[in-house]
Formats: sequence, C-alpha cells, structure tokens
Amino acid sequence: SKQSRGRMLESMQATMNSAIASGLSVPKSGPNVGAQKACVLEGAALELNLIREDNRLELLELLEGIAGRKCLVLDPQLGGRLNHVLVEGARVLRENGVAAFRELRGEELVEAGDREAIDSYVYLCRAHGPHMFTIARHIKAALRRQLVADEEETRFHVLLLPRKTFLCEQYLKDQGVRKYCSVQSFRLDLVAFDKDVLSMELESCWKELKVDGDPTSLEFVVQALLKLENFFGEPRRVRGLGPFAK
Repeated sequence: SKQSRGRMLESMQATMNSAIASGLSVPKSGPNVGAQKACVLEGAALELNLIREDNRLELLELLEGIAGRKCLVLDPQLGGRLNHVLVEGARVLRENGVAAFRELRGEELVEAGDREAIDSYVYLCRAHGPHMFTIARHIKAALRRQLVADEEETRFHVLLLPRKTFLCEQYLKDQGVRKYCSVQSFRLDLVAFDKDVLSMELESCWKELKVDGDPTSLEFVVQALLKLENFFGEPRRVRGLGPFAK
C-alpha cells in the first residue's frame, strides 16, 4: 500500500541519516547505503533493472573520474534514493576510492589533517541554491586556512542531480569559488522504488513552478521521458494533465 511504502522509505531515510550524521571518517564503516534491501524488480512490466543499472554505472564512472582518496559529502535527503541505486551498499563506494563520508551541513568541512588523508571532496547533492551556499562556505573556509594551495589544485567536485543548472553554477561564480571546483551532472532522473513505481523525487517542483515561476523542473521531466524512450521505445499513447503538460 502507499502508506506502507511511505513508512519503508521514511525508515530507509532515517537509517541513512543516523549512519552519517556523526561525520565518520573511518572507511570501515561508512554510510548505511544499501542496509535496507532495494526492491526486486524482476517481473515488472518494463525491465526497470536497466534504469537502476544505468544510474549505478553513471555514479561509479563519475567517482572513478576523480583521482585519489575521496571524501563523499552527501545531501541527507538522498539516502532513500541511493538505497535503490547502489544495491551493494557502501562497499561499492569504498571500492571506488571513497575513504570517508560526511553529511552536507553548514560547519567547516576540511580539517588540517585531511590534507594528507583526503585528496578530493565530492559533493553529491540536489541542484538547490542552499546547497551551493553551503559548498561555497566550505571552500572559502578551506582557502582562508590555506588548506587549498591554488585554483590549479581542484580538490572540490560537485555532482548535482538530476542535472547541473546555470543558476547553481552562477551562484558558485558569484561567491568566487567556481574556479576551485568542478561541477558535473549525475543524471538520476528516475528511481525505481517498486515494480510499478518510478519517481523523479522532485519534492519542490510545485513551489518552483507555481510560486517561483521557475520551469527548470519541466526540463528534468522532459529528460526523464527521453530516457524512458531510449530504453523502451516511443510510447503509443501520451497523456498529460494540466497546463504544464503542454
């Protein structure tokens, strides 16, 4: 039922948050990604495992493209989603160079001792303005403490989902930190929560569309529909509801 599914997702989110809230840097433990088993997708009307595997491979390729020992700084709202992407759990992250885990919070991130232990800080978060503010604060604090030598030493990498946006990059530029970080998209358009449930998890899209007048989420929807077409072919019938569906 919808209620039981909601309780399951809330439980998964709480597990993830509690696992990383303390900001553990010991790679043996890490966040509890995958502790709650992802649903079995065999027998679905569509081969949803293709979407799950595509999401998984893209994240791992992004991590592999960042050299050295990495600290993964995770948006606390993403725990439930990652449980349905990285079904192996945190082990696969450690195998791809993630040596430490942090939660994306306001306090300073980089410690003096991290300079030898950590080569790169990788932010995995939604493309939201407040997150850019927090990331800018972290980078500025590292610069003040001379924990980053110069702009040639890119130690900060921002992975935005479902897409990087002009506004997010512009905010980092306005704060004077864009040259110290790379910004890439993690195209987590769709998450398969069950055999018959695909979600984009755009929890603020109504406010953005109706209150802020920001149509960015519609672009995300279009990209997700195109992904479905690429995997399963063009649908025979398309239905829309409301003025934004046009």
